[in-house]
Amino acid sequence: PLTYKYADKIIGISNELSKDLKLICNRPVITIYNPSFDNKTSKIKFKKKNKDKIILCVARFEKQKNHLMLLRAFKLSLEKISSKLLLVGYGSQKKIITKFISDNNLKNNVEIIKNPKNVYSFYKKADLFVLTSLYEGFGNVLVEAGMFKVPIISTNCKSGPKEILGNGKFGDLVGINQTERLAYLIVKNLRNPNTTKISRMFKSLKRFNIKTHIKNYEKVFKKL
Repeated sequence: PLTYKYADKIIGISNELSKDLKLICNRPVITIYNPSFDNKTSKIKFKKKNKDKIILCVARFEKQKNHLMLLRAFKLSLEKISSKLLLVGYGSQKKIITKFISDNNLKNNVEIIKNPKNVYSFYKKADLFVLTSLYEGFGNVLVEAGMFKVPIISTNCKSGPKEILGNGKFGDLVGINQTERLAYLIVKNLRNPNTTKISRMFKSLKRFNIKTHIKNYEKVFKKL
């Protein structure tokens, strides 16, 4: 916060984050979203090798990402529908996550993937993407999931997810640590994906295109 007073312009990566920054520094804040959408990348083709329903989470293994909420909800969902959960990431919470998987007999249903060569291949295999963060600055992985037309569930946390998901129009939002509600949404999405939300999400991603990103920064630079 001490450095803000020296800045000519302050930029936030989501509207809600920008509002919070404005309160902190008492100065105008511009919002420019991260350039997370690449239409060419979304056309990459990968083959899904098995028939299992796949739930994907791409997130660092840190407390912020709240993996235990996802694992608890996933365990409940298995009572209604068979699926596999892929956790792509690394971090300080790996031992805790691994222990939960072992203690709850989930080894056959959960796979931890560290440093994949091409994370996009997992989006193409996924039937559902879930993010259970306690907070986010933006949430690039939600854009990436939408880029590959994967149904999305995210916690309704600060700051980016609800903006990215159009307050629930483009994907499902769930309260932080509402485990039973998340389990219900997992089952619902695996059984009957909402094609309307998926289509709306993909169409909305132009907001996060690199060209739009560059134009917005050029406007800022011209005013300096």
